[in-house]
This record gives sequence, C-alpha cells and structure tokens, in this order.
Amino acid sequence: MSGAEAIKIGMNKLKQSGKLVKIYKTVAYKDQSDNGYVFTTAKGYNSGNRMRYWTSYSDDRLSKISKCKKQALVLCCRNKSDCVVLKLTKEFLESQKAYFSCNTDDDGNINYYNIVVFIDGDEIKLSEPERSYEIDISKYAI
Repeated sequence: MSGAEAIKIGMNKLKQSGKLVKIYKTVAYKDQSDNGYVFTTAKGYNSGNRMRYWTSYSDDRLSKISKCKKQALVLCCRNKSDCVVLKLTKEFLESQKAYFSCNTDDDGNINYYNIVVFIDGDEIKLSEPERSYEIDISKYAI
C-alpha cells in the first residue's frame, strides 16, 4: 500500500464525523468544529512477531494547524495490504515527548522526536525508550 492510499484511508475515517477542508497541500486539514489534522504515514516492518512503524514529530510539525482549536497528528500505519489509523492529539504527544528518543543538531538542539509504534493484532503500543517502556495507545485508533 502506498502512502497516498494510506492517507486516503485515514481521511475517510475522519470524514465519517464530518467534512474536511484542506488547509495546506495534501497534509493539513480541518473539520467543521475547527479541529486540525496533519496526516503522515509510516511503513511497517517486521520486528519479531509484530509490526514496527516509525515517524517523526517536531515542534513545528503541527504549525499548519496551529490556529485550530484542537490539533492532532493522524498517523496512517501501513503495510502491504492493511492500514491502521491513529489520531494522536497534540496534548498527548507533548506529554510523551520527553520519553521519545530524539535527533539533535551539532549544538544539542532537538530537531525531531522519534515516534515508534508496534502493532500486534489488536494491541497497539507506543515505544518510550527513555524509560524503557511501551504504553498502550489502542484508544487512539480510529
């Protein structure tokens, strides 16, 4: 499944609760309640007996929807034939980013945080390597 196909699936899942209006290119949208969404995809890789998905999160990733009441990163986790869509709110991501590994520049400034998700059947876990832990984020699946 391509990234574009995965984003279409994510958009269709969000459209079930109302119309989406494009704010920026093909990645940023808002709904009728002025909630903003930035779409991204992560390609799945086998990691033992489960699938591993990776994407990045930075302070400016949601900047295109900064004027919206609520903001969320819509992560479309795709593999060859399936797509799991997660709606991760800005509040949730901000509360977790201290536990993510990150990429820094030469001066030690954080460029982005690594979001790693593991999916095994109905179980969806977010990796928090800074505290050697994984948390259940199944409730964020849409």
